[in-house]
Order: sequence, then structure tokens, then C-alpha cells
Amino acid sequence: MNGNTAIEMDLTVPADLDLGTCARNQGEHYFLYWPQRVGGGRYTQGPGQREHLWILDLDGARLVVDASSFPKTSPEARTELWHIATSVRVT
Repeated sequence: MNGNTAIEMDLTVPADLDLGTCARNQGEHYFLYWPQRVGGGRYTQGPGQREHLWILDLDGARLVVDASSFPKTSPEARTELWHIATSVRVT
């Protein structure tokens, strides 16, 4: 992350989450776990979803890099995703 200090954290959706018990929007059930002030936000796309986050403070501005995967995501795809996310450079 270009030498910047980042907080790293994981958010993991329970593998046994029944989306049918969650809120509905246009007929689809979803679990909103990261609401935004103005519409939208980040929501789960399935049980077992994992979000690996790097949160950077850039002189008072926040940058969040998110690498999302699922239990069935292949190790090769996870490795590629990790390389993409960690290649972020802030100039």
C-alpha cells in the first residue's frame, strides 16, 4: 500500500446464514453490513463471504481497499485477488 500505514481487518458472513431471514429489496434478500450515509452500502452476496479490508488514513481522507471472496473461491483466484489489492499505490 505504498508505505502507508493501514489497519487490516476481516469481515466474515456466517456460513450458515439464511438470507431468507434478512431484509428484502426488490424481491432479493440481503444482509447490509456496511451502510453508507447516502444510499447503498456493502451487503452480503452469500453465506461464508469474506471481506479482507485495508483501511488507510491519507492525511484525513479515508481509503478502503476491499478484497472479497467466498468459500468456493479457488486458492489461485484468492492469490490473484490478494496481489491486485496489495498492488494499490497512493501517490
